[in-house]
Amino acid sequence: MIDDEPHVRWILRGTLEALDYRVEEASDGRSGLDALVRFAPDVVLLDMTMPDLDGAEVVKRIRETGSRVPIVVSSGYHDTGMDKRLLREEIQGFLSKPYSTKELLASLDHAVDKER
Repeated sequence: MIDDEPHVRWILRGTLEALDYRVEEASDGRSGLDALVRFAPDVVLLDMTMPDLDGAEVVKRIRETGSRVPIVVSSGYHDTGMDKRLLREEIQGFLSKPYSTKELLASLDHAVDKER
């Protein structure tokens, strides 16, 4: 997961690990890109609004490498400028914050199934 909010990462880690997911986390876009090289995840949960590289830029850079890892983006804001920069075919899901555990799991499962 890539999110700049420590509290969000803490909650997501606890929730996902309690459900037997292995979780790697990054606190910003650059460290998230570095982590993708090291860990080869099954799915990426990515916050859209971050201070160094926003989610749209992270998605773009992931796809430029040729990676087809499923990406679920999340945001608590509706940013039309971001929407224009993010091509829907580049991601496999979107979660509007706040979201429930049920919505999170359904989105992650759908994203992984969609890429199989």
